[in-house]
Amino acid sequence: MFEAYINELRLLRRRALDLDPGGFQHIQTSRDPDSKLSASSGWTLWAAGIDNQRVAIAWPWGLIRQGIPAIDPMQIQSNLLLLDPDERPMTEYQALGELVHVVNRLEWHTYAQDACGEPSSAGTTASRA
Repeated sequence: MFEAYINELRLLRRRALDLDPGGFQHIQTSRDPDSKLSASSGWTLWAAGIDNQRVAIAWPWGLIRQGIPAIDPMQIQSNLLLLDPDERPMTEYQALGELVHVVNRLEWHTYAQDACGEPSSAGTTASRA
């Protein structure tokens, strides 16, 4: 869903060790209008400014039993090219592992719950597309 947005951004090379999840802000979370409420799913988009450049991370999510949101880490999309400590590009799987670490430190689940009308612990309001 947000692939076009991410593809418009310039690729940014960044050492994974220097990536700060605290710099990412929620941009939009939307629920797939075709999903049934009992099996709701959607996408969320987060962005940060790094080295005067826009960086985005987006991923699909789905509510599993009783409103618990989950992701498929293989579906995370970003314009980041993560580098290892020796400044070499990480493999796709290494980079996904680092991006999962970032995702797990974001409060994305509250936005997913809000998008589906599920109670969440934070009083957020998700953008609905």
